Amino acid sequence: MSGPAVPDIIISLLGLFGLVFFIKRYSFFKEIKKIIFFFLFFYIYFCLNSLFSEYSKFSIESSIFYLRFLFFSLFSYLIFEKFKNRILKLFFFSALITIFIVGIDSYKQLITGVNFFGIIIQNIDRPSGLFREEYIIGSFIARNTPLLLAIYFFLFFKNKTKNIYFLITLLLIINLFVIISGERAALVLISLVDVVFF
Repeated sequence: MSGPAVPDIIISLLGLFGLVFFIKRYSFFKEIKKIIFFFLFFYIYFCLNSLFSEYSKFSIESSIFYLRFLFFSLFSYLIFEKFKNRILKLFFFSALITIFIVGIDSYKQLITGVNFFGIIIQNIDRPSGLFREEYIIGSFIARNTPLLLAIYFFLFFKNKTKNIYFLITLLLIINLFVIISGERAALVLISLVDVVFF
């Protein structure tokens, strides 16, 4: 929702923490060295591809900074190792709240012509909500839903009957948000999610 700058800064900073962690716990390297070598092989491959591409300057700029994802992954592993359930709960509730904010905001924009932040609707049939000029509400919601459901099953699926009712209600609301967005690709994707879920 914030655009690429904020996530890139967060990934870079957490990547630095991952690098520090990697240096401090060098013995950890032995456990995952195959994964690291696999990642480095592809990293070098992408960089070489960029050098020989038609737009080498632009391409190498994006490829060379991919290394931060390796260190970000190391940091993520460290955090998940220590606080797996807390992180998953935090991610679940923040993703759920985000989907509802995006959905309700787009619904208001479709009905009134203006969303909660004063962004005026450009296309009468399709709200853009918090994404301004981009019509990606349905895609955003449909792509986050499978992860949301997977985490829910992992963390909370104990009482089957109550959970089924909750998940059906949640999916119906999410489907409504995707239908409101007017995106055909997102509608196909959320239909697949529905089929797999049921």
